[in-house]
Amino acid sequence: MNGPEIVWADEPTGNLDNKNAREVMDLHIRLNKELEETFVIVTHSDAMAEMSHRTVRMQDGLIVDDGTGNAIKSPMDELFGAPITNIAAVLTVAFGLAVVFLLYIRVRHPILVRMAVRNVVRRPGQSLLIISGLMLATAIISSAFTVGDSVTYSIKNSAAASLRSVDEILVVDEDSNFWEGRALPDGF
Repeated sequence: MNGPEIVWADEPTGNLDNKNAREVMDLHIRLNKELEETFVIVTHSDAMAEMSHRTVRMQDGLIVDDGTGNAIKSPMDELFGAPITNIAAVLTVAFGLAVVFLLYIRVRHPILVRMAVRNVVRRPGQSLLIISGLMLATAIISSAFTVGDSVTYSIKNSAAASLRSVDEILVVDEDSNFWEGRALPDGF
């Protein structure tokens, strides 16, 4: 219809016998080559998947194989491009340094610690405001770090959930003239 760049097909051979399913798939392949149309096909048929240029497999709503041979990362392996394990290590070291610094002050200047504890009791309103401010700042910073990745993950998860648990075939004909002068998509 009107020469679309992408043709979406949901189970095009689902209720067909083998002969007719093969004819439909041959038609998709012919249209892909002759009209340079990209087909995105959803199917449970391994035979149809084997005929495609690229197969993306999903299991339980998550992509388990993107057809490129690249490892599939879990949604929270990275936070803004930095590995979570590295972030945890840096935060652990920072926390350790803060504890060592506080212990140093406790040993080196015990009067400061006594004054701080005494002021908490003497000025409960001020202490409450300081603690509330620190808690609010922590919540804001935590939210800022997690919102970006969480929103992206939520959108991808919602899209995958709306498709239910099915195998997906996403096909990009890399040999098509359509892609001349354009970058091939890294993934869908």
